[in-house]
Amino acid sequence: MMPAETTSERRRGERFPIMMTASVAFADNFMNATIFDVSSGGAKVRLDGDEIPAEDVLNHAFILNIPAYGKFPGDIVWKDDEYIGIQFHRDHSVELGPLIT
Repeated sequence: MMPAETTSERRRGERFPIMMTASVAFADNFMNATIFDVSSGGAKVRLDGDEIPAEDVLNHAFILNIPAYGKFPGDIVWKDDEYIGIQFHRDHSVELGPLIT
């Protein structure tokens, strides 16, 4: 797990706690997921299933599909035993406005 100060320094926007179902696509895998927090620049996600992606998925392309909000391409930038951290490729303030205000 990453130290809190390292994680917070990389964040581009304030995180907002939510609990919302989503789906993800990465490395030819599709999985259901739950979003635990989101910002205009990324999200903390728990994948449904038994396994968190291997270390080799870090910094690989990833798409987070949030029903009613859209698809958000990004990279997996951290992981621990329970969650993955996604950094979106661009700011999504407009699309995620209702979730992050």
